[in-house]
Amino acid sequence: MTIVTQASHPRLFKAFETISHDRGSGAGHSNYYVPPRWEGHLAQVEQQLATLNDDELETFSIGERDEAKLLTMKLSKANTLLESFFNDWYDD
Repeated sequence: MTIVTQASHPRLFKAFETISHDRGSGAGHSNYYVPPRWEGHLAQVEQQLATLNDDELETFSIGERDEAKLLTMKLSKANTLLESFFNDWYDD
C-alpha cells in the first residue's frame, strides 16, 4: 500500500481530509493508505486535483452530483479514486 500525506500529495490529501470529515470519520489524519491498484494513478490524480482551486476541490470532493458534474467529467480518474475512498475502498 502507498501512503498519501500532505507532503507527498497535497491536493489528494486535502480531498481525503474533506471526504473523511464529511462522512463522519473526522479530519486531522497524518496520512491515508491507498490500495495497491491506485499506486500507478496517484501522480495523475494529484495533477488533476491541482487544477482546482480550494472551492472547486471541496465541491468536487463532497458537493452534490449536479454541482460537481462538469468537474467529474473533466477529472474522471480522480473522481473514480475519490468515490472508491468514500466507500472505504470497498470496490478494491
